[in-house]
Formats: sequence, C-alpha cells, structure tokens
Amino acid sequence: MDHDTPDFMAMFDAAMRPGVDARGYYHRNVQVTVNGDSYMVRVPMEESEVMDLSIWPEHEILSVLPPHFAHAPRLLYVHDDPYFQVQEFIEGDRVEDLHPHGASVPVRIVDEIVTLFSELLSFPESGIPPLPAGWPADGDSNGFGAVLLRLGRSLREVHGKEAPGLFERLGIPEDPFFQLEDGLTALAVRPFRLLHGDIHRGNMIKGARETFFLDWQLSLWGDPVYDLADHVHKMGYTPDDKQRLIKGWLGVAPDGCQRRWSEDLNFYLAYERVKSSVVDTVRWSRRIAEAPTGSPAWRTAVQELAAKINRARPYWSQGCAGAVAADRVASAVMEFHQN
Repeated sequence: MDHDTPDFMAMFDAAMRPGVDARGYYHRNVQVTVNGDSYMVRVPMEESEVMDLSIWPEHEILSVLPPHFAHAPRLLYVHDDPYFQVQEFIEGDRVEDLHPHGASVPVRIVDEIVTLFSELLSFPESGIPPLPAGWPADGDSNGFGAVLLRLGRSLREVHGKEAPGLFERLGIPEDPFFQLEDGLTALAVRPFRLLHGDIHRGNMIKGARETFFLDWQLSLWGDPVYDLADHVHKMGYTPDDKQRLIKGWLGVAPDGCQRRWSEDLNFYLAYERVKSSVVDTVRWSRRIAEAPTGSPAWRTAVQELAAKINRARPYWSQGCAGAVAADRVASAVMEFHQN
C-alpha cells in the first residue's frame, strides 16, 4: 500500500453499522474503502448455527498459505477482542453469479480449480497450524470419516430437538447415516492433505485475469478424496465438467491419494447428500416459512428441499419406494411452523 497504515478499528466500526450489506453465513463480509483502497472486513456472526466441521480459526490457515497459494486472499490484520479479520478485497464477480448452479463452467475455471487442488495436495504437513487433540493420525481415513459421521449425527440430534416432528414429517430417520457404516469401515488408507473444505461457485471470484478462492474457515487436514467429493457435491457440475474436473484431479493427485478413490468418492458423496438433507431441512424450511405461500420463491424453496431429501433417501432406506413429493414437503413444513 502506498498510503499510511489504515485504521483497522475504524474499518470494523464501518462494517458493523446497521443496514450495511454483509452477506455470508458464518461471517459478516463487508467491503470497506479507505483512501481509494478496498478491504474485506470479516466478522463472525455469533448467531450462526454451526453446520460444518471447523478445526482452525480462518486467520490461522490464511497466515500459512503464502507462498504456496497464489489465488487466496491475503490476510492483512487480525484483532482478538472483538475478533475480526481484514483481508485484501478481491475485485471481480462470483462464479455463481456468472455461471449458476447446474450451468456449465468455462474450461479455464475448471482448470484453475484443478490447480488449486494441486496446491492443496502438495502443501507440507509441517506448514499447517496445530491440530486439535485427538485428531485422526495421518492416513487414518476411517477415523477421519468417523469424525464426519459424528458431526452429521449430532446435527440430526440437535436440530431434531429444536424442530420436533419436522424431520419425521419429511421421512428423515433418527439416524439417517446408519447405512454408511459399512462404507466407513472400507475406506482406504490415504495420506492426509490440506483440504479447503468449501470449494463451490459462491466462494470463487472471477477476476479480470484469474479466479480467486475465498472462505478458508472450513479447511481441514484429512482424506483428500473427501475434499474432491465435497467440491463435486456443492458445484452442481454438468457431466462433462465433472469428468474434466475428476480427470484433472487424477492428473495432480499423488498415487497414494488415488488409492480406491472412486469407491470412496461415492462414500463421501453419499455422506454429503445425507448431511445436506439434515442441514438444508433446517435452512430451507425457514425460507419456505418466510416466503409468501405460493410465490415463486416459495415454490422454488419447496422444490429444492424435496430434491435434497430425495437425493439422500436411497442412503438411509435401501427399500425406499418413490420420491417425496413437493406438496408433502410444503405441507410438512407449513404444519410444523404453524404449531
């Protein structure tokens, strides 16, 4: 920066003003401009429900990324109390705004995602922040998968208590992860790698020349096939784009990381679909309740939640007949919110 060091606390105050546009689930994300320079102020949203696994504060992982990652935002400042970060502001458009979920992604962007995976797969273990006590040992894919299943089950238990009857109305069992146990025990031993944990269209900024990858707060040290599955699940790729992405991943992944990758990719995809049915029942039911009944937003939310549940149903009930109809979803959600 050519200017004097900016007043970061003043940035925080500006970001916390009422009415400021601050989209994000776990953070308020506010662009603040000082002397012609733009910054991104990220403040945790304490009211956000924890729906994902997180082992490091985001600033800890951002601080160790350089020089290994060319397309992650630079961490400029961290304040402890109140806690907030200031990152460099990345100019550009979110990929989800340019190429919505389900639409084809330009070849160049897919190739840049492959480059990101290459950087993740080559990041040294010596460079990561300290791991939490009891974290699975390197290569313990079974232990890593067990951590994920515990998270999924805890989410079903907690939100089942907070929304009594809603999951039952939608046909989601008390333990929708039960059928995944066999796949868990069969996971291959693979060396652990740095995982981004949340690579999707909303976390990518297409700049003038290149794509940047944001939101590193869900980064993990674990089975690299999980990061691939999480990405494929969240991206909504076309078949051709998915094939290109996986071919690219296989081209950069070390041999040890590729051991039984296809079978275990299916296990992690099943996990993500079941977890989505739990998490998104909470999130989408609120969208349905808040939208005017019968409005386009209401109908879209109903159809999306029905699709999420139907993608997960085969994994919790092998003899599951038929699909959950959108009208059943609508009536279940409306009945729950009226009680």
